[in-house]
Amino acid sequence: MNTMSKWFTVFLALTFSALARPIGAETDTAEIDQTETEMQLEADEFESEEADTEDQDDLFDLSLEELSSINISSASFFTTTTRKAPGYTMVYDMEKINLGPARTLADVFDLYVPGTITGAHERQGRLLGTRGIMLDNNAKTLFMWDGQQINYRMHFGYMVGLYSPFMGDISKIEVIHGPGAIIHGSGAINGFVNMIPKTGTSHPGGFARYEYGFKEYSKLIEAGYGLSYGENRDLFIYGGTYAANGFDPELNWGTTHNYPEDINAFGYGTDNHRVSAVWNHDNFSLNVFNYELKPQKNSANEYGFFMNETLGIRPKYTFELSDTDSFELSGSMVWLDYGDRGANGERNADGVILPLRGGSEHHWDTKGVYKTTAIENHQIAFGAIYGRKYFYSAQFYFDDNPGSGFESLNNRWDEMGLFAEDVITLTDSLTLSLGIRYDKYYTEPIHESLLTDYHPDMENPDPGKMSGHTSPRIALAYELDKDTTIKASYQHGFRMPDAIYYNWNLFNNAAASALGYGTSPLLTPEEMDSYELNIEKIVDEKLTINNNIFYNIFRDQLSWGPLENYWTAEQVDAINHWTPASSWGWGGGMFQNISGDFVVYGDELIADYKLTDETNINASYSWAKAENDYIEQRYPSHQIKAGVTTRLMNDKLMLGLNYTYSSSYDYDINHNIHDVYKDTRNVVDLSAVYVVNKNLRIKGIARNIFSESTPAPGYLMNQPANGNMGYDEPKYYLSAELLF
Repeated sequence: MNTMSKWFTVFLALTFSALARPIGAETDTAEIDQTETEMQLEADEFESEEADTEDQDDLFDLSLEELSSINISSASFFTTTTRKAPGYTMVYDMEKINLGPARTLADVFDLYVPGTITGAHERQGRLLGTRGIMLDNNAKTLFMWDGQQINYRMHFGYMVGLYSPFMGDISKIEVIHGPGAIIHGSGAINGFVNMIPKTGTSHPGGFARYEYGFKEYSKLIEAGYGLSYGENRDLFIYGGTYAANGFDPELNWGTTHNYPEDINAFGYGTDNHRVSAVWNHDNFSLNVFNYELKPQKNSANEYGFFMNETLGIRPKYTFELSDTDSFELSGSMVWLDYGDRGANGERNADGVILPLRGGSEHHWDTKGVYKTTAIENHQIAFGAIYGRKYFYSAQFYFDDNPGSGFESLNNRWDEMGLFAEDVITLTDSLTLSLGIRYDKYYTEPIHESLLTDYHPDMENPDPGKMSGHTSPRIALAYELDKDTTIKASYQHGFRMPDAIYYNWNLFNNAAASALGYGTSPLLTPEEMDSYELNIEKIVDEKLTINNNIFYNIFRDQLSWGPLENYWTAEQVDAINHWTPASSWGWGGGMFQNISGDFVVYGDELIADYKLTDETNINASYSWAKAENDYIEQRYPSHQIKAGVTTRLMNDKLMLGLNYTYSSSYDYDINHNIHDVYKDTRNVVDLSAVYVVNKNLRIKGIARNIFSESTPAPGYLMNQPANGNMGYDEPKYYLSAELLF
C-alpha cells in the first residue's frame, strides 16, 4: 500500500502536468497578419463560443468575497448569508459540482464536504459520518428537500438516498455541521442537509442528459424544463430513470461469498426513478417529488438490494401583512416505503429468495411562522408546528405488501413545537442570533411487536408521553474588517428515539418483569451541546481560508448495547430463553440510552485558491478526536480533500482532478478490526467536460483511477466485504447533455 506522501506526490504531479501552460506567452496565431474580414469571421465564431460557456464563466468569475457571502435558507427563519449564519455553513452550487466527478449525493460528501465521510452498511444503505462519529444509521443528520424533512423515522434516517444518481433537479445543497434544533426540531443533532430545487426562474429552458457507466453497465436518463410566466411565477419539472446490471468484483478481503447468486456490485433492481415539480405563483409555492431506489447491497454476506420509495408534497403560502410583517403557513406530507430483498437465510424450501420485507411511514405536519422587522435592528420570528407520524410493519404504500416486516412495527406519535428567534444587528459589524424551541412528543402504546407471534398474550407496554424538550441557541458573527469574519456559537440539539428502538427495549423489559427482575429505563431523547468557533479570512483576491474549531458533547446517546448493561449474565440468559430473541439474531442486545458524556472535538481547515483566471484549487483538512474510543472505530482521525478545476481552449474544455485521503484505523471496540483498515485510503478521480456548442456538452468521469483497495469504513469493521464490494475497482462514465 502506498504511503500518504507518495500519493500526494502523485496528486501534485498530475495537477501540475494538467495545468502546464505558459502564462502570458504569445502563440503563433497571434503573430499571423490577418485580414479585416478574417478577423471579423473569427470574432463572430468566438462570440458564439463565449455564449456557450457563459454559465461556467459566471461560476469561476465570482470574487472570493461574493463566494463567502452566499445566501442560505436553512440555518435561520430568515434567509441570511454564510458569513452571518451560526456555525460553519457550506453551500454547494450544483452547476459547479456537475463539472467534477461527483455522480451521487454520497460523492458530494466524499469529495467536497469537510468533516464528513461515507461508509457501508450491508442491511441499511450508505452511512454518513460527521465530525468524528459514524454509527449504524444516519439518524443523527437531518436531510431535507427545500426545508421539508425526508428522513425515515422508523429507523435508519436517510441512507439509501445517498446512492441517488438523480441530481438534475437540485440547484444547491446547503450543509451545516452541528445542531439545528430551533429551526428543525428532532433529528438535526449532528448536522443537517437541505437540497434546494431548481425553479423556472433560476433555470429557464430545458435539458436532457444520458449517462453510460462502462463498469456496471449503467444507464441514466434525466430531463427537466423550467419556465417563468411573470414576476414570482414559474414552474420547473423533472424526470429521471436509472438502471445498472452491476459486476462481479474481484477483491473480497478474504471473505467467503456465501450465496449462489452473483454479487452484482453497483447494480440496481428494477424501476429506479425520480420525478419532481416546483411551482411558484405569487405568494404560493408547491413542491412535489417521488423517487424509488433499489441499489445493490454490494455484500459478500447478503444477496439482494435495498428499497426506498418516497412521495413528498409541500404547499406553502406567505401572507404579506405589511412592509415589515408576514405570516408563513406551510404543510408537509410524506409517504415512505423501505425494506430489502434477499437477506441471508430468507429463502423458501426450494432455495428461492423470498419477496421484499419491510415497512412504511406517513408523516404530516403544519407549521406557521410569523416574521417581523418592525423593530429597528431586529429580525424576529416565532411560531408553532404540529404533526403526526404513522408507522406500519409489513405494509407498503406504493407496491404489493412485503412478505414480512424489516425492523418495523405498528405505531404512531404526535409532536408539537413552539419556537422563537431574534437576529439582532448590534452594530454594522456585529450580529447576535438568539433562539429557543420547546418540543413535546407523545407515543401511543406499541400495538404489535416483532415478537408477538411468539407471545401473543404479551402486554403492549406504553412509552407514553416524553417529557418536553427545550433547545436554546446563541451565536455571534463579527466582521473584524471587510476581509475577516469571526463567528462563535453555542447550539443544542436532540433526537427522539426512532420508533423501532422501543421494540427491543420494551420487549426485554416485559420479559424481565415476567421473570421477576428489575427493568431498564424507558428510552429518552439523546442530546448534544455544540460549541464552535469559525474564522474566515480573505487573504487577497486569490486566496480565502476558513478555520473551524468544534467541541461537541453527546448525552444519553441512543445506541445498540448489550443487555448486561442492566442485568446480570444469569438474568440475561434467562431473558434470552424466555424470548425467541436468540433465534432471530438479536439476542443479548437492545437499543438504549448510553450513560455518560461522549465528547468529540476537532478542527477543519478549508482553503480556496484562484491560481489563475482559469484555474481554481480547493482543499480541506479535517481532524476529529473522540474521547470515548469506541466511537472512533468507524471514523478516521485525519482527512484531506482537494480538487483542481481548470478551463482550456477558450473555456470549451473543463478538467477536474480530485484527491481524498483518510488516515488508518488502529482501534476497535471489539478488538477485531480487519488488517486492511491499518492502511490509509487514497483515492484519485478525474473529470472532463467539453462544450461542443451552446446546445451540447460531453462529459467523462474516471473514479478511483489507481484502484485504491483500502475500503471506506463500515458498520462491521472486521468485515469490509459486507457493503464495500466493488469500490476498489476503477469506474468510467460518459454522458451527453442537450440544452434547449
